Amino acid sequence: LPKNFMETVGVEIQLAASVSLSATPGAIELLQWLTIPFCVASNTSRFELIHRMRAANLLGLVGSRFFSSDDIGVRKPDPSVLLLAAEVMGVSTGECLVIEDSVIGLNAARNANMRYCAFGGARHHSSQLRNDLRTFEPEALLLNLEELKGLLCPM
Repeated sequence: LPKNFMETVGVEIQLAASVSLSATPGAIELLQWLTIPFCVASNTSRFELIHRMRAANLLGLVGSRFFSSDDIGVRKPDPSVLLLAAEVMGVSTGECLVIEDSVIGLNAARNANMRYCAFGGARHHSSQLRNDLRTFEPEALLLNLEELKGLLCPM
């Protein structure tokens, strides 16, 4: 491979994300609907997280309420990024409800002693991945984001 292969691929990925990335169906409506404090805590690099949220038209809705593994220096399943997010948001771990789409993220939420639900309705979720998410016994396995509204405001 050429010496600059990884850099070239990185640039191509950034360009593709700028053109084709979109929010998960229902995400914009959910964030507009939420009246409780929320944030994003991700393993994604800070640079990439900003880029992806901007490309998906989510950055303006999330604002400065996002945290990256870059901020803490360790990645999930270590719970540090979730604990930092709770601290900055001014809430105890017991007041948090983490919505995670990965086994690593669910493990981090469990390690942080936070409540958690699994989200298995994104384009990349296979039936096997949804089954893997279920093994963490989340409070709910959400297949679309509309279901989260019902969980937060039960009838």
